[in-house]
Amino acid sequence: MENNEIEKVETYYIDETKLKKQPYTVYRIKIKGGRIYFTIDPDGTVTRYISLTTLTKHTLPTSEALIKWQCSLGYEAAKAYMNERANYGSCFHVALDEFLTKGEWNFNNAETWIQMQVAKGVIKECNVEKYADELNKDVAAFAQFCVEYKVKPIAIELILVSKDGYATLLDLVCKMTVKVDGLDHANPYKSGERKGLPREVKVEKEITGLINFKSSKSGSFYEDQEIQLAFEQRLFEENYPEIKIDEVYNWSPKDYRGNTPTYNLKNQSDSLDAQKADALLTIAKIELFKRTPRETFLEGKVKLGELPEVKETD
Repeated sequence: MENNEIEKVETYYIDETKLKKQPYTVYRIKIKGGRIYFTIDPDGTVTRYISLTTLTKHTLPTSEALIKWQCSLGYEAAKAYMNERANYGSCFHVALDEFLTKGEWNFNNAETWIQMQVAKGVIKECNVEKYADELNKDVAAFAQFCVEYKVKPIAIELILVSKDGYATLLDLVCKMTVKVDGLDHANPYKSGERKGLPREVKVEKEITGLINFKSSKSGSFYEDQEIQLAFEQRLFEENYPEIKIDEVYNWSPKDYRGNTPTYNLKNQSDSLDAQKADALLTIAKIELFKRTPRETFLEGKVKLGELPEVKETD
């Protein structure tokens, strides 16, 4: 996607027995330093929304650890590495989306699948063999997670906009089963101070979860990712007030070596207070206004001796 190129953004999957599609159509444009989304009302009114990635990029400081890493590697080498990892991240997201909707992944067909994504322009040219090896391991880790948490997708890559002026794609909203504290009345303690009392156990509970995928294997999730999830929960519940998100998570694969695929899962629920979110939104809207491309135009007539009136698009 080139700067100032407009594209229509569509939800990848939605279970319409559980969620209704929102009535608006969303478009996206790449600008200097980020992306903005917009909708167009029937009367032609354009409403702009800042993307969450752009929001966090322009309101949060760059971590010292990232700066040190960039300095140690050199600016150009660090930039090239980050671009390559972003390219793999796009591939990774599409693979997980397809796995969830099609219900299977063919490990033997990974190289062909990646070549198809390159041909369709979904990702850029890459080392196909290297990507295939990494992608197969990552999909296996995700499949393991889906089994262990009994994941049932409700929406995948769900595009939503907020009245507060931001928009994004939600990676996954799903039903998932977690273990919570419970009591076993049928098998009470048989001795000690708690003799006769119900035994404390872990029990399964199905919840509605919101999950953001990351392709990094480190297991470290940073402030911007934590904030992104908090905004995503607000965004979903604004659009679907009848559905409560019980918990929000970051998920990423591990670089495992054994026979059992492993992954990182961090519960980020209740990690950001509303006042901080509102403050970040205020700053982000200023950045959005400064960076939104505008055009000038002339209309009507101008007479000799009068100054022409040049207007600017909203």
